[in-house]
Amino acid sequence: MPLDYPLVLPARSFKSEEIVGLRRVRVSKTEVVRYKQHPEQLQKETFVSVNADDGQLEFFRVSAFLTLDGDKIFYLIYADEGAEAVAWSNNDFLNLLCTSQRVLTS
Repeated sequence: MPLDYPLVLPARSFKSEEIVGLRRVRVSKTEVVRYKQHPEQLQKETFVSVNADDGQLEFFRVSAFLTLDGDKIFYLIYADEGAEAVAWSNNDFLNLLCTSQRVLTS
């Protein structure tokens, strides 16, 4: 991962109570491939993962992404965590996405 990128960016915060009761579906392999090819589509979605440390649900959105020297850096903002998005490497983010669910908004 490139060393000259910001670790956090300002982002619009959101609350888990807005989406906690909505239906969710597992992110499919096909969707992961589509998101890799068109990462801008990630910014329209909300995802849910299970925190490995405490087993709690974590709701997150992709606030932004950067492409530096061919590598992508994804900035994730978590529900109820304030207005900062944290950088994730391409591989770490895609691994998280493969084990996550997508929130259905309609």
